Amino acid sequence: MFMKKKILSLFALMGLAFLSLNAQTNKGQWLIGATTSGFSFAGGQNQRLFNANLNPSVGYFVAQNLAAGLRVGANYSATKDYNDEKYRNYGVSFSAFGRYYIPLTQRLKIPIDVRAGIGTSTFKHPSIASNNSNFTFGAHTGLSCFLNPKVSLDFLVGYSGVKTLNDPSQRVFGGIDGQLGFSVYLDGKSKSK
Repeated sequence: MFMKKKILSLFALMGLAFLSLNAQTNKGQWLIGATTSGFSFAGGQNQRLFNANLNPSVGYFVAQNLAAGLRVGANYSATKDYNDEKYRNYGVSFSAFGRYYIPLTQRLKIPIDVRAGIGTSTFKHPSIASNNSNFTFGAHTGLSCFLNPKVSLDFLVGYSGVKTLNDPSQRVFGGIDGQLGFSVYLDGKSKSK
C-alpha cells in the first residue's frame, strides 16, 4: 500500500510538471531546427531507389508566436533501373520562411509555415547531364509537440513546389508532402535584472 501511494504521488508530480511547462515562442527567442521529408529506399527486381531531403533552419521570433528566418534545403535521389543505368539528382536551396504558432495547450501548438526561395539542381545520367536554377516554395501546417520548454517535435503536412527558371515553358512541379523534424528554442537578448 505504501509503495502504491509513492507511485501515485510520483505520477501526480510528473503530471503537474507536464501541465506547468511554458513553451518558448516569445518575441526575442531564437528558433533552430531541421525537418526531413521524402525519405525513402526501395528495391525490387534489378531496381533500386533512394531519396532523402534535409532542411535545417534558423529563425528569430519577431513577435509573440511569429518567427522569420532562413532555411537551407538539401536533397538527393539515386535510381538504378532494370538496364543497370544510374540516375542521380541532387540540389540545394535557400529560402526565407515565416512560421506562426497557434497555441492549443502548454505542450501543443499548431505551426503554420510558409517559405519561398531559390535553388539549383543537377541531374546526371550516363548520357545526359543538366543543371537548373529553381524557384522553390511551400506551405505546411501540423503539430508541434513540446517535450520541454526548449524542444519540440514537429509533424507537418502541406504542399512543396519547384519551378525551373532556365526554361519558362516548364510548369510547376510539386505535390503534397509530410515532414518530420525538431525545433530548439533559445533565449535571445540577455534579460536585465
